[in-house]
Amino acid sequence: MSFLNTFKKYVSTNSRSEFNDFYASRFNSEASIHIDLKINKHDAFIFVHPEISKKISLIYSLDKEVFKAFDSLPIVAQNQYLKKSLIDEVTKSNEIEGVISTRKEISDIIGDLSKNVKKHVRFLGIVNKYRMLIEDKEISIKSCNDIRAIYDDMLLDEIKEDDPNNIPDGVIFRKDIVHVLKSNDIEIHRGITPESEIIKYMDISLMFLNDTSIEPLIRIAAFHYLFGYIHPFYDGNGRINRFISSYLISKILTDISGYRLSMTVKDNLKSYYDAFKYTNDPRNMGDITTFIDAFLDIIIKSEEQTIKYAEEKKSEFNYFMHQIENLKFSQKQSKEVLSLLLQAELFSEFGLSMKDIAKISGFSKVTCLKCIEELIANNYVIETKVGRTKYYCSSMRSNEKH
Repeated sequence: MSFLNTFKKYVSTNSRSEFNDFYASRFNSEASIHIDLKINKHDAFIFVHPEISKKISLIYSLDKEVFKAFDSLPIVAQNQYLKKSLIDEVTKSNEIEGVISTRKEISDIIGDLSKNVKKHVRFLGIVNKYRMLIEDKEISIKSCNDIRAIYDDMLLDEIKEDDPNNIPDGVIFRKDIVHVLKSNDIEIHRGITPESEIIKYMDISLMFLNDTSIEPLIRIAAFHYLFGYIHPFYDGNGRINRFISSYLISKILTDISGYRLSMTVKDNLKSYYDAFKYTNDPRNMGDITTFIDAFLDIIIKSEEQTIKYAEEKKSEFNYFMHQIENLKFSQKQSKEVLSLLLQAELFSEFGLSMKDIAKISGFSKVTCLKCIEELIANNYVIETKVGRTKYYCSSMRSNEKH
């Protein structure tokens, strides 16, 4: 039996008495979790329907497959895919909010961070924050000040530069009204006001998020909704919210599962926005399960796509590696270098620099250069210049297509 959310039950039922019984059975159920705040004047609650539990079990099962598929890839492929996923996640999270950032722009920032170059660059904050996921660093998300600290690290400089009027003007958050509008300027939501209420709602939401007696995926999904409902900042709420969810998901599922949220949201944007819209609707009666159900579907799709991608790429890698084994070169190290560049072709954004190749292979730069020259001469490698850096990857896949 599929999950019927409270909003759909309301609009599909002619009898108010029947709906009231339906609502009461959910609200008063032993399977319901109550949160001490109101959603459009209705007491907030979560009904842990059996279908919700099934989806959670499916996610954990899929995550084991994600780990198996990802772990079976060569280590260089894993690292390159993580970097590519980071670029995807930042660009897509920006894109959802109408903020344009190019993949090269984000890649250049990642390169600067790896060299410990400190300079004021747009998107430096958001890239640096997502990079903390890959480095498995701990981020405190327990208080309103923690939320403000994440905002300051990720977006304050960028928003200050874009529009100083949008930086927080309250003690922690905003003190004025904020409207969430459709593209045609029709209001679809108004964030909590005044700031004292924002802080109250956020404190309760954070207390719920950190309640270890509740299933983690339910806590993450519910907090994602509540953050959007509260809308604590004038600008940047969506990107902060998705980052927090990505971080939390990466802590309970395979790391890579936390780096694909914005990608999947962007591919399912209508469902994502509809989940907020229906949960906000007064006819939904404060039932956050409506959003949780849709959010779990997004995680499931993300896991399924990650498994499919990893398996397809591994199959391609094995196919081309078999071809590499039958090749002959004058430089005995050329096969190993080519295998690294094959991984770069399949999994990376631009390829590997000469410095990367030498570091990964353990060969001297002189040896790597000789191998690259031989491979380019035999049409097995292509060179791409991004900024001032040259990147190399194999051309075996592209050669196969031709």
